[in-house]
Amino acid sequence: MIISADKTGYSPAERNVIEGVQSDVPIVLVTRREGFVFNEELLSFDKWVLCNMSEMGWNFSWDYTPMFGVEWHFSNELFPGEEWKKFNKWVCDNPPVLTFQREIRKQDLTDKIKPLSYHCYVPQYEVQTREQFNARPVELCNYWGRSSEERMWFQGNAYLHATKAGIDIVDNLYYLNGMLAENKKRIWLTAQIPHYARIPIAEILKVVGMSKLGLSQPGCGKHCFRDAEIPAVSVMVLQDNDIAFPFEWVHGENCIRYKGDNPIPAIEEALKRGDLYDIYVNGVKHLNKYRNPQYSKYIEDEIKKAL
Repeated sequence: MIISADKTGYSPAERNVIEGVQSDVPIVLVTRREGFVFNEELLSFDKWVLCNMSEMGWNFSWDYTPMFGVEWHFSNELFPGEEWKKFNKWVCDNPPVLTFQREIRKQDLTDKIKPLSYHCYVPQYEVQTREQFNARPVELCNYWGRSSEERMWFQGNAYLHATKAGIDIVDNLYYLNGMLAENKKRIWLTAQIPHYARIPIAEILKVVGMSKLGLSQPGCGKHCFRDAEIPAVSVMVLQDNDIAFPFEWVHGENCIRYKGDNPIPAIEEALKRGDLYDIYVNGVKHLNKYRNPQYSKYIEDEIKKAL
């Protein structure tokens, strides 16, 4: 049984992560939603599992990990109002047997608090040969929405960097074929795709699959959809932070990670590596751990151990 902590509904994208998970106790899903109303159906629960898929905001300080069941964590703007206080008090008075949390620092994990991130829902693609990968015409693909100002900074910095490094920037997916026809030596595609102009992910991944690197920056949360999309077809470039994954992405092994809020130095260093193809292959294999039924089994096994 999966039930929302919010009486008014739930976020489908976050529910999809746990859809189909088999559990002997109810799974309570919580995400940050405007107009949150505490679901009083929860009051009848004894044993239960918390699945906290909340985003903490792009500029959250991360001096601590906000966790339900700790009263002072929720006395700020992240979860405002009396209804959130009701939910948190219920968690304090009736703790879950296990918590899965999307946004959590590695040092805050315990045998009762486990990490969770988005599952991989895109198809499995044929792994290219080394020759095919090395012949990819685009160095970097970045598709993004404005859920974080860090993404805006990258877009501006990419243009500035391009003027010094001899890079041609494509900022619209539909311009790429024209750029490729001009046989440019270095091409980066970095395109804003706002929520009102969505492009099917299959079309986007065709472009990512023509690129050696794909950038996955934090959005409103540190984990985003791209974490489970890009590695299907390219080498993922991911921020190096202390937010935990269920199965870790390791720099130089199955991805490229960058420090701070500027990925450009790490991108340039990665493009000089002789093992980029091997990282791509390892990333494809690693991503399979986030596909179902494997990913659901991870969740189910952790619940069984907690009961």
